[in-house]
Amino acid sequence: MFSFILFSLIFPKLPAYRKPKHFFRTTTMNFISDTAWWITAAISIAAASIPALLKPLKILPMLLVLAVWIAAVTRMAMIAGPLAALAGGGISLLWGLFLMLFTLLFSGVKLMAKKRYG
Repeated sequence: MFSFILFSLIFPKLPAYRKPKHFFRTTTMNFISDTAWWITAAISIAAASIPALLKPLKILPMLLVLAVWIAAVTRMAMIAGPLAALAGGGISLLWGLFLMLFTLLFSGVKLMAKKRYG
């Protein structure tokens, strides 16, 4: 009780915390014009690209990449809502899958050429 009184004497005019009216901040695609969403989308795309660049797929680096990706998608949801998180997460997952398939295809072509001519 004493700490509450002391705190209110030191900081008398702090604004009161207001709860948001609802969880879904946006139902339209207004997040496209938000710079913070684009930055977190770039971070999630970069995190989804890392597994394609790793030669041996080990558990610990993959868990770290997954943690960064989940943090970026969660941040997108906090910044612009769940629709933005679905869009950013989906785009980054598709990009990571495309890059992984591209890398596997070209490593297979290199290996075939090496077996045939090497």
